[in-house]
Amino acid sequence: MNDRGQVLGEMLSSNPALNGAFVWDPRTGVHVLRVPLDATTQPVALTATGQALVNVPVGDAPSRTGRAVLWTPPIHRTAWAH
Repeated sequence: MNDRGQVLGEMLSSNPALNGAFVWDPRTGVHVLRVPLDATTQPVALTATGQALVNVPVGDAPSRTGRAVLWTPPIHRTAWAH
């Protein structure tokens, strides 16, 4: 499994509300997020830290979009010995 697939799998398992939200788009080769309001899809971008970002509409103008963080990986705290 590639990193993108692993991150998406972790994202879905840690947030059941997103289950079924992502579909694979073979034309672009990326996972996309279904947008139920207009039945379009939005590409999901994964940052270097594993956050999943998607463009979301802002206001009434479809051309104006903002970035929404869909998922942030859990922070693993490590105890450092001094």
